[in-house]
Amino acid sequence: MAHLVKYGIIDLFAGIGGVSAGFQDTGHFDVIALVDIDRECMETYKANYPRATYLLRDMADIGGDEILAVADGREIDGVIGCPPCQGYSDAGKRDPANPLNRLVNDYFRVVNSTKPKFIVMENVPGILAQPSFREILKEVASIGYDLWYGVLNSALFGVPQTRQRAIVLGYRRDLGITPTPPEATHYGSRQIFDYSTKALVDLDGPRATKALGVCPSSARINTLGIGDVPWLRYCPCDYVNLKDLPPVVNCKDAIGDLPQPTARGEAEIINGHIAWGHTAELVARLSYVPEGGNLSDIGQKKRYFSQAYARLHSMGLGFTISTHFHNPGSGRFLHYNDTRSLTVREAARLQTLSDLGDLKDGFQFVKSLKASERMIGNAFPTAMARAIARRVYDSLGSK
Repeated sequence: MAHLVKYGIIDLFAGIGGVSAGFQDTGHFDVIALVDIDRECMETYKANYPRATYLLRDMADIGGDEILAVADGREIDGVIGCPPCQGYSDAGKRDPANPLNRLVNDYFRVVNSTKPKFIVMENVPGILAQPSFREILKEVASIGYDLWYGVLNSALFGVPQTRQRAIVLGYRRDLGITPTPPEATHYGSRQIFDYSTKALVDLDGPRATKALGVCPSSARINTLGIGDVPWLRYCPCDYVNLKDLPPVVNCKDAIGDLPQPTARGEAEIINGHIAWGHTAELVARLSYVPEGGNLSDIGQKKRYFSQAYARLHSMGLGFTISTHFHNPGSGRFLHYNDTRSLTVREAARLQTLSDLGDLKDGFQFVKSLKASERMIGNAFPTAMARAIARRVYDSLGSK
């Protein structure tokens, strides 16, 4: 049997490795090195992959020469990365002057100095609406890359979550490859719960996109035509093939087999599956919120963020996992059955990060619950990365 030669990749702003794990899982990519400034991310990743090369560095201080030195003669075929996105997020002030946004430039600086065959960059959808970012994309094209950029919905790739992300996918022009996004791997024909109408809906009906989730930036980008948003362009003829796909993964599929979490201070049975310890007053207040509902369903008319103190539905998708999912006031993070926020393990499953290890829930969180919460909220869903990786491999072919 011929030895399989894998494509070598560098993972910048790697966090706990959600993107690179998806690439590795295809069997066609080898991670040469990961780079991040976050020590807790590095120590968590190394606890799971002790032989990995993980550079604990500020991207502003690292150049292409150092990346090439770490590669030690191996060819860098791809550069992947998820620069911090606070300055572009709908959840924040969308401030393009946010100093963290310079890290996007750092990502492309490494691309320019290493000239890989392909690039994959992830960020929040709002980044595509920023003129400064579109100028960066023009510069990347000018150094010899053909690019596809747009917004993908993680739910269509087996992620039990409405998370939407801007993706930039590019190939070096001399390869003659036209970049195209991955096609949906999940859709199916079963109904899912629509939180806006609080009813089960068909995925080929008029409420389908609402049930799958449409963040404001995705809709704006689609309307303005400043990026491809494939899943907002589905028409009746598309549903014929989409129905034949495996169904989207709902909350019950993802976390329904988990037992009750252990209390804080008790020995954990499943890594990270530990209750946050809400006050008795909060539990009593939220216990009447129905499955899929919120405070308005129990007659509380105080003005809160629309998803605050809201409960998931077993047949619905999870909402975008944030870095504060322990707080039921920060989003729709109440378990669909129990009166508590999602545990670290449940949130990891909704991010498909539990797939990072060799076994179900094999990836171990070795830092505090709060630190793990932050790392999970900042991570990229592994199943979505896997779909992108397969698209890249199909485009490149065998090495």
